[in-house]
Amino acid sequence: MDATGEGYDVDGNAATPTTNNNKRTKSSNTCATSPLKKGKNPMVKIMKEIRDTMQSNSVVAKKVMEGEYRSESIKKAMRLVVKSGAVEESVDHYMATKLFVKGENRDIFFIFETNDGRIAWLKRNCQDYDMYC
Repeated sequence: MDATGEGYDVDGNAATPTTNNNKRTKSSNTCATSPLKKGKNPMVKIMKEIRDTMQSNSVVAKKVMEGEYRSESIKKAMRLVVKSGAVEESVDHYMATKLFVKGENRDIFFIFETNDGRIAWLKRNCQDYDMYC
């Protein structure tokens, strides 16, 4: 062996260099292989779904804080009031502006399936508050 850690094997008349360092060499032996992946890890999928839900909720919360949802809901309700037959100068229309400040009243109003049902509900509220002369 020489100073570099290399030695020589003699194959008959010819000499071939060999290395004597600790490098790993490829083995023709096969090792146990890991099983094929069946898809994404279920926990990763769950975590992604949680992340997506949180991002979606964040967008909704931002809109709520900015008042967009409340404003859109009131606009929708007031359009239905006019569609139901209450003109803007009427007592019924005015009552709607007072009632629809509260989300619960808008929710009830949206439940009615007909314009007649909506206007009748508004008229009853006007009567409850003695708004008709």
